[in-house]
Amino acid sequence: FASSPTEYRVSWDRSVIMKASALLSDAEWMGRFLGLVGLAGQQQKPIDDELKARADQLQTSLDLRFTNHVKTKVPLNQHHYFILNWLRKNLVIDAVHMVLCDHVKRKLDRVMPHQCLLRPACNAFLMCTNAEANLHGAYLHYDDNLCEWIRSGSADGGKGMG
Repeated sequence: FASSPTEYRVSWDRSVIMKASALLSDAEWMGRFLGLVGLAGQQQKPIDDELKARADQLQTSLDLRFTNHVKTKVPLNQHHYFILNWLRKNLVIDAVHMVLCDHVKRKLDRVMPHQCLLRPACNAFLMCTNAEANLHGAYLHYDDNLCEWIRSGSADGGKGMG
């Protein structure tokens, strides 16, 4: 819930969730956010009702996928970890960023839970160079032949976060 136009608090009560559309509607928050992620001064998609609806729909999809991931991949004795609440709380920011950068498919209501939410290859993503090739982590690349995103990099294995 909003305690003022520029300060947002997220309750530990999971029933209180900040919607992506509310953040997109807050000009001051958006100005700070665009500056933070390096998008200030760049041409942006117009923030209209359609974009806000896509952001809310993406937020819902991300939350459902996150919930499923925790249920199926994170050991039960780790479900109380603070980081899981932090991640859930910040999915709203991911949703805002992803729709602003046009990284998600246009019709999210047609994407099944096991399908990728990312758009096919487009010029909306930052290009990785050889300098990033030696960094540890997970990277996505688009396979033109398979017409799908491929994750490369290392994973922590099947043991959860511990």
